[in-house]
Amino acid sequence: MTSIYRRIGWKPALGLLLLLWPLLTRLIAPDVTYYDYMVSLILINICIAVGLCLLMGYTGLVSLGQAGFVAVGAYTAGLLTTNYSWDLLPALLAAAVFSGLLGFLLGLAAIRLKSTYLILVTLGFGVSVPHLIAMWKSVTGGHDGMAVNGPTLLGLDVSGPKKYYYVVLVVTGLLLWLARNMAGSKIGRSFQAVRDSEAAAQAMGINILITRAVSFSISAVYAGIAGGLYAHHLGYISPGDYEIIISLNFLIMVVVGGSRSMVGSALGAVFLVVITELFSRAPAGLMAVFLGCTIMAVMLALPRGLASLPDVLREWWYKRKGEPRGAA
Repeated sequence: MTSIYRRIGWKPALGLLLLLWPLLTRLIAPDVTYYDYMVSLILINICIAVGLCLLMGYTGLVSLGQAGFVAVGAYTAGLLTTNYSWDLLPALLAAAVFSGLLGFLLGLAAIRLKSTYLILVTLGFGVSVPHLIAMWKSVTGGHDGMAVNGPTLLGLDVSGPKKYYYVVLVVTGLLLWLARNMAGSKIGRSFQAVRDSEAAAQAMGINILITRAVSFSISAVYAGIAGGLYAHHLGYISPGDYEIIISLNFLIMVVVGGSRSMVGSALGAVFLVVITELFSRAPAGLMAVFLGCTIMAVMLALPRGLASLPDVLREWWYKRKGEPRGAA
């Protein structure tokens, strides 16, 4: 029997699966919302990974401060919906604007630095944000955190795992569509030109400093929106959710998946979220050991990340068959 994959392709098949996911889980486990919760969490992390892919893979810049931007987006959206009864949509837009502005300013402050020093600047930002949030106790609740009200979208209550799942799915789909179009646009080509050769890019009339700052800003926008989604996904946020180790996890997603591939970055997000969840109740340290060994194995076998697996398998198949690649 011809598979769905061969008939309609993997992208439409995956889209159909995600669209019907809450209905399938309701049929399989009517009283369980865990699976909707997990897929929503994966989609939120995909938003972060794709934004970081635009920065790392397309522009060639590395950031260890993404968790800081996620925190800014989470607290911005959370405070607006909880304290001021904002609708989720304008709250997410505010989170995007505020995070993007901070990203642009950070980019302007750091764009003249070489890679090592740039990483240290973003590291400093990522370390500082959770502490600043904890110190602003009168607004954020400090280390005790704060509860976030159930979200409303255009006046409709969208709280609850199944209803909120569709909010996350639509926002993630929109961000992925924008990222894909951006990558093929003039700004995406500018990012890649700066990554490949700054001298050549400058000769082409590209403003390197502004291009790098814009790349930082776009990556921060994606992180900020994901942070706003995450705050309402959990219903509770605290500074401990955005420590520097979380930024390292985001970096691992992109590197393991393939920093120059959005699909690979998304796969990296799925990989890390699933591994983290599988080992959430394991003895302390076991997850770190397994994750470390898995990362080393993936990087040794697939230096270009999980996105290169089809090419590696295809090459292996050609060698096994003794045929040159591309032969009929």
